[in-house]
Amino acid sequence: MTSDLWTAIQGSVETGGETQEIELKESLDLTSRPNRAEFARDVSAIANRGPGHLVVGVQDARHRTSANPAEYVLGWQGDLDETERTMRDALVTFCGPPPRILVHIVQEPKTRRNLLVVQVPRSGARPHAITRESAGVKPHEIWIRDGTMVRTAALAELEEMMRGQRRVIVVNFSHPLTDEQSEQARLLLNVRIDEVINAPVQFDHSEPFHEQAVEAVNRAGLTSHQWQVRDIIVNPPGFAPAAAAILAEIHGRMGHFPTILRLRPVHGGGAPRYEMAETLNLQEVRDSARSVR
Repeated sequence: MTSDLWTAIQGSVETGGETQEIELKESLDLTSRPNRAEFARDVSAIANRGPGHLVVGVQDARHRTSANPAEYVLGWQGDLDETERTMRDALVTFCGPPPRILVHIVQEPKTRRNLLVVQVPRSGARPHAITRESAGVKPHEIWIRDGTMVRTAALAELEEMMRGQRRVIVVNFSHPLTDEQSEQARLLLNVRIDEVINAPVQFDHSEPFHEQAVEAVNRAGLTSHQWQVRDIIVNPPGFAPAAAAILAEIHGRMGHFPTILRLRPVHGGGAPRYEMAETLNLQEVRDSARSVR
């Protein structure tokens, strides 16, 4: 991943040229509310047009006085985990819905100085609007990156964003998802969640599982047409034989395997808690396995 990221940003780092996809910053100060609002504006602008990258620790061409990388690659130093938490807090505070970001450290090979790279994937949840006022931003504004600048979007651009949305239904056969878990799933999937359908199951070991799987899927209340045309994400039950029977039944209705959610325990004191670990596209897993038959 690091080598792929460097390939993506190398041209801009070496020339200082910003593009529609890449913004360069000498430094990033998130200690003040206005600065956090500006960061949220810039990231949402990339997400609304993305994908793209925000690269911290390098001068752009306008501020360079030398062609020596030691002069224009300033590098970034800091606590990565704390910086990422502050970034995510800023996005939650100022954006609705918050864009998904991936935060990395990439080493510039000539100076061996670290750059902070904020990767903004193409968003299926756009438009990402400003939700709170601060210096330079107002609620309901929708920003986009236009070349090397940011500006508010025009009506036609908003309509384009709406057409590019990925909207999903989550069918949950396990314990009810908390608001936090639902938001974690939305960010991992990078989508808008239209509905979460709770259909918890408790299989009876004295009865055949096939019939119980059919009943469980029926309880979700989706029509045959919806199973075939809607983008459906499944949170399977924790009991493996029940999950296998339900996923086989869903495969028959959808014509392919669904994407599923995987939760993991959060270690620490207090009551047991679970967080969203990943999403698994089971159809991709199945298709990949065909190559080793």
